[in-house]
Amino acid sequence: MSPTARDGKANYSAFSHQQLTVHPPHWFWTRKVNAKIVSRVLSPEQVEEYRSWFESERTLRALIRQLEALGIAAIDADPRSPRRSRRGSRT
Repeated sequence: MSPTARDGKANYSAFSHQQLTVHPPHWFWTRKVNAKIVSRVLSPEQVEEYRSWFESERTLRALIRQLEALGIAAIDADPRSPRRSRRGSRT
């Protein structure tokens, strides 16, 4: 990974490869709030303390995706569900 500026171009005036190797990795907690991405930098101690929360959130999101898929499959299989006509077909 190379340092880049906001415009995606290499920005060696702001970063140097030496700075990247001297400092420890930075951990970010990123989420959406009111349709905007919000990020927070976490310390290594916070990462360890909150790791189980983050893993639980991943598990919960996976379960929600499975539940949504089951709901869609159930509705699609229900003969009472109106079918969408294909564009251009006249039947």
